[in-house]
Amino acid sequence: MSLNEYNKARKAGELSYRESLNSSRYPYVGVLDEMLSHVNIISENNLGLQEIPMDLIAGTYTAGRRTAFAPNFMPLLPENTEFAGKWSNLIDSLKEEGLQDPIKAYEYMNRFYVMEGNKRVSVMKFLGAVSVPGTVIRLIPERNESEASITYFEYLEFYKRCPENYMIFTKPGSYARFLSLAKKGADEVWDDEERSTLKSLFYRFRQAASSLDEAFLNHEVTGDAFLAYLNIYPYQEAMKKSMEELVKDIRSMKEELLFQDSDRSVKLLLNEDEAPKQSIFGIFSRQGTGNRVLHVDFIHDHDVHTSSWTYLHELGKNHVENHFKEKVVTRSFYNVQGPDETEAVLEKCGRDGSDIVFVTSRLFLKGALTAAVKYPKTRFLCCTLNAAHRYIRTYYARLFEVKFLSGVIAGSMAENNKIGYIADIPIPAHIANLNAFALGVQMIRPAAKIYLQWLHQKETEPTEFFRRQSVHLISGRDMINFSAPSADYGLYQLEDGVRTELALTVLNWGLVYQKIIESVQNGAFDEAQTNENSMTALNYWWGIPTEAVDLFYSRSIPPQTARHVEVLRNVVKNGSLKVFSGEMMSQTGPVTTEGSSLLTPSDILNMDWLLNNIEGSIPAYDELTEYAKSLITAHNN
Repeated sequence: MSLNEYNKARKAGELSYRESLNSSRYPYVGVLDEMLSHVNIISENNLGLQEIPMDLIAGTYTAGRRTAFAPNFMPLLPENTEFAGKWSNLIDSLKEEGLQDPIKAYEYMNRFYVMEGNKRVSVMKFLGAVSVPGTVIRLIPERNESEASITYFEYLEFYKRCPENYMIFTKPGSYARFLSLAKKGADEVWDDEERSTLKSLFYRFRQAASSLDEAFLNHEVTGDAFLAYLNIYPYQEAMKKSMEELVKDIRSMKEELLFQDSDRSVKLLLNEDEAPKQSIFGIFSRQGTGNRVLHVDFIHDHDVHTSSWTYLHELGKNHVENHFKEKVVTRSFYNVQGPDETEAVLEKCGRDGSDIVFVTSRLFLKGALTAAVKYPKTRFLCCTLNAAHRYIRTYYARLFEVKFLSGVIAGSMAENNKIGYIADIPIPAHIANLNAFALGVQMIRPAAKIYLQWLHQKETEPTEFFRRQSVHLISGRDMINFSAPSADYGLYQLEDGVRTELALTVLNWGLVYQKIIESVQNGAFDEAQTNENSMTALNYWWGIPTEAVDLFYSRSIPPQTARHVEVLRNVVKNGSLKVFSGEMMSQTGPVTTEGSSLLTPSDILNMDWLLNNIEGSIPAYDELTEYAKSLITAHNN
């Protein structure tokens, strides 16, 4: 009987062996001793007796038994060998008495390599064991700048407070993200009950996910998918869910979970001609909503009386009502604050069967993603940049194109070569706006300097700072502050207490909303996700060419400057001029990309440097106000 089982295990091993060869992978278990030949191990830690997850056992310590096992640790040697006899006897012994002696293993970079007990591991894997007891020595390599190394050392910090070895993430920042979702401090020690609860939830999640798709048997995918699940369903609620509820949740968001194992690609729709359009197939299959009345909701974190941001989006809603008339019914939710209220409002939109929901704050992104998974017939869009989620789209405006034109005006009028700039919060979008402004200034007046002040940095007073620096030409906030209408906004000149308005950014959300709604009506919106790779997130990022943004300037600027701005606006609009192109020098050296002087959209969306004509720096997180910290946290999550 035991020899029959050996032959079954051997067939599984031979299958794994052939699959590895066909995929140009190594066809045997890994050998740690060979892997470490070029690795500098800086320390060894004896972790004592542990339960070692079976799917994290990657190989043996030495090469002695390498060819006896396929990558899945199933045997490869013929049945008439001494090895086959010992393997067969061992399975009989384990069935009768259980495992008496723990194995010995090394742990290296979250993988385990067997020093003693290879056959025990093979038999236990064949019997379907989830883990095997073993004494473990951890080998810690010298740290480097690779993602794998950064993530592993983050795991080591997590392990000090929660010594568990089964929850493996593959991306930097994941352990900190998990602690945030579990509402645990980075230095907070997990007690036995908390660790037991976490382990139970993780393995129940793994079992539920694996019942729907065997891809989740890959432990790396499971860890990242588990984190994605908690990003939608709160940890405290997930702990209480039954297996049936977990399966239901995972089924509803399966593509989003599988998305974690993809390259998480984001397709940026930069111009109207790149927006989804209905195909011939879509026309003949009558996709879209046709003449049916669409119900469109707008959710804001403030109201029109206190927030210019909300006011501009409401102007966009008014444009929608005037353009579509009785074909669209709209409603707005104002002053939505906190996760509970956000969830309640989004739930109402989903239950009411809304066709489209526009959420106008990044703070709503997580709640909108949860609602989008739960209510797949409602299309949720969030006004933010570059969110990599399969179930929700984002939309934003390329404000940096307008800031570039504003910089051209500032450069032409800065007679003392000094220009002030009040920046919002230090996220890449606002840094890009600042650098684009600096490029516009540099084009006209290379010797000019931009004196930077951050609006939400602690202990800053821009007005007094500019006065001391003799700065009279200032680029303020992009929108008027209703709570302080005399506050500085737009590009203006301040001389002897007299303020002269020069230019102001115009955000035309109405056209953005109109085009998105039209794509829903004609079926292009839904068809686009079918036509695109299912692992691609679609993000609208429109600028001057689509008239989503523009620059208004007053008669106070010189006529020659106005003509110059018009010429530049037209070449930006027709695509002849890209703002971030040509020679650029940052505060720390040349700005370069491989083989090109043109920054890609990805470069712009991840901008973390300042041009060398800017006097100032990007503030550290601890230097910001609590409001700014909350926005940065929402942006990073």
